Amino acid sequence: MPEHDHYAARGFADIAPTEVEDFFIDGFLRAQYRPSKSFRLAQRAFGTKCSDHELLTWMRTFYGRFFATQFMRHDLPDGPRIGSAGLDLRDGFMMPTYAQGALWLDEVDALLARIGNMEH
Repeated sequence: MPEHDHYAARGFADIAPTEVEDFFIDGFLRAQYRPSKSFRLAQRAFGTKCSDHELLTWMRTFYGRFFATQFMRHDLPDGPRIGSAGLDLRDGFMMPTYAQGALWLDEVDALLARIGNMEH
């Protein structure tokens, strides 16, 4: 893990399997799904392999890491564009580097609280 990765440094290295991470980034970037919709779709796609709590924990880590590392995009070399979900500024990715993930993280936290209440 890179030392600038605050989530890894704080022990939040609950990284999802690659197919789940890809699922989250595709829904976020290409389809612009809110966390609640991504979660419903992830339940259908991965529900037999993963618990709801796992999916939401991974989703929270995904959003936290994604927003925490946006300032570094300007330092990265140009990379390949995959489908219509490229992260290169020259390809039209217009997310501001100062974007905050609070709305997404708050929604994931609310979903986590809801499933936590359902389990008790």
